[in-house]
Amino acid sequence: MRLPRRALLASMASTMTTPTRALVVDSHLHVWSSTSKFAPGKEPPANLGDSVASAEAFAAACKESGVDRALIVQPINYLFDHTYVAGVLTDNKDKYRGMALADPSQPAKAAAEALRAACATAPNLWTGVRFN
Repeated sequence: MRLPRRALLASMASTMTTPTRALVVDSHLHVWSSTSKFAPGKEPPANLGDSVASAEAFAAACKESGVDRALIVQPINYLFDHTYVAGVLTDNKDKYRGMALADPSQPAKAAAEALRAACATAPNLWTGVRFN
């Protein structure tokens, strides 16, 4: 079937002028929950409890704010226990990626092994590492 020239041009013009929404990415955030054990002395302040900092609270804030994707940085609250964040990443593979936390006080080989083990908890969902 052959389209008349005007119909073809009108069709092309409508697709060129249709605005597309840019992907909104939150590039640094932390999530935690009181259901997971915090590192000794690393408990969050009372005003940053589950209603604000849990993965569920963050997902609701994303929906309300139009955030499409996010990079979740391993919080200091758990130090080098990546269990909570790994669970959040695994449950939201299509939306979130993680930034792992390495322990610079360990010898390099031990730190690398610990980091590999942490990242194995959510394969292909950790995209970077920070040292703290």
